[in-house]
Amino acid sequence: MNHNWYYQSMLMFLLILTGCRSTAASPAALPSATPTPYQAPVFVPSATFAPSATLLATATSPVIATAPAAETLDALIHPLINVQPGEPHAQIFTIPVGGDSPIQYFRGAGSMVEAPNALAVLQDGRFLIADPIGNQLLYFNAAGELLNTVQLDKLGIQNVLDMSVRDGDVYLLETSYQNYQVHHLTQDGTLLSSEKFSSLFPVDDRGYTLENVLMGIAVDCDGNVLLNLKSGREFYPLAWVQNHSDLAGAPEGFSCSNQTYRVSQLIPPRISSAYQTYETSLTTQLGSLRVLDIFQDGSIYLIRSDLMSEQPGSARDLTVHYIDGSGTVQGAARMPVSDEFFQPARSLAVGPDGEVYMLLPRLNGMEVLRLNFYTSLEPLQPGAALPQVTVVPVP
Repeated sequence: MNHNWYYQSMLMFLLILTGCRSTAASPAALPSATPTPYQAPVFVPSATFAPSATLLATATSPVIATAPAAETLDALIHPLINVQPGEPHAQIFTIPVGGDSPIQYFRGAGSMVEAPNALAVLQDGRFLIADPIGNQLLYFNAAGELLNTVQLDKLGIQNVLDMSVRDGDVYLLETSYQNYQVHHLTQDGTLLSSEKFSSLFPVDDRGYTLENVLMGIAVDCDGNVLLNLKSGREFYPLAWVQNHSDLAGAPEGFSCSNQTYRVSQLIPPRISSAYQTYETSLTTQLGSLRVLDIFQDGSIYLIRSDLMSEQPGSARDLTVHYIDGSGTVQGAARMPVSDEFFQPARSLAVGPDGEVYMLLPRLNGMEVLRLNFYTSLEPLQPGAALPQVTVVPVP
């Protein structure tokens, strides 16, 4: 088999699958059959949702009582793990789309749809949504009430592709034309710094550049800003890209507490660190295992993607797996898939309560969900590989 051809084909398929956005054409508004005025978001209460701060809100003047930030992320609360099977997720709130809503959808070239593309949960319990269409950051409380809006054009920021939050600070990836930057902001939207880098930085000997394979950013628990390449399979320090001409000799991986986690094998997927490896089995040869987040206590959240068939348009099983600091697999949660539109670039976020939240675009509204974790999950389809991750100590 020609492996170069195989990996190139697989990469292109995954880029299309994950909804990589085209920036070549100017988007046009997606028509709504019956435009309606903006209505207050619907909040579905959840007994297990407990943000790290008490949110006190009224219809006219929302007030946030902020809890003190933990000294370190060792204090992270793990997600609630359910033993008995149940609902895959709980709806926290929904933001209607259209009319006077702050959320709008736009249709670009072909069938590509653009919409808010990243979610984060701040240490005080607020939900932060990055919206490249309105070029804004939107702050909501747990009741779905809009608390604040930061207009990014006033900060000189355009076309936010991705967002990451670490220790309450916000990092935005801008990929406007020939202007690639990572912006560092306070959690309330004050710009602290901006770091430029070249979109034409080479990433291999086949002529690919960051412009071709840059998927997003991450900030590891050692505070390094990382560029996320190739659908989350590779992480490289922003500082290296700024100070070198290529990736030769560059440290690769997600660092935390003197350990580095990296994808060491694609088929079957494997992520390795100094002390253990995380492995999974796939139904077909198409799929991946990648890092969602890692914390100082050694706990890790992994995203497993499994394609049910090699045929175009086949079903996929997307699951999140939580492994605690001792290396014990505690549980897994299943992500819903949006058939109407696309999967946002950074749709998942680990909250300060240890739960995993998800941004999901639907036809009539943008949903914010909390994924429900279970000790085990059944295959999505009969005969599919078990959606599980195995931890193997390194000899």
